[in-house]
Amino acid sequence: MSAQAASSRTRKPRHPSTLTPNIQGAPQPRIVGFRDTIPLLRPYRGRLILAFVVGLVATAAAAAQPVVVTSIVDAFTGTLPVASALLLISLLLASAVFTAMRQLIMQRAGERFAFDTRQRIIGHIYAMPIDKLERRDRADLVSRVTTDVSQIREIFTSGLVELACSGVA
Repeated sequence: MSAQAASSRTRKPRHPSTLTPNIQGAPQPRIVGFRDTIPLLRPYRGRLILAFVVGLVATAAAAAQPVVVTSIVDAFTGTLPVASALLLISLLLASAVFTAMRQLIMQRAGERFAFDTRQRIIGHIYAMPIDKLERRDRADLVSRVTTDVSQIREIFTSGLVELACSGVA
């Protein structure tokens, strides 16, 4: 076996997130994973935890509804059991109220996250040297500040707590 073949086997494969030179010789940005976004979520963890707890209450109220309906159907003798019907109505209302509260908390936190992220990006752009800015496509910069942040906000508001609450249910 040649020394070159032995060294190629022991060499670690390149990870796609390492910096690689592009056509102009400038390093390309690395690929960011979910683990890299966790520090960005730290300022919002209180809101995320509150939304998670409220979402769990809403999920519990929604999960209890079929049990109450089953008991109403099983106990039905020609008259409607008033206590069970009131319990079902209160579970429906509780589920709706807590779901709305969770969505409100998450939407407000998402808007705050988007605002803070846009401020960080714009601050970074303002701090960049002019020669670097002139090499960049202005449409790309605008897209990063608007569209990309909006998509991240959508994941933040729709995905995180819903995923956690659905996993518990």
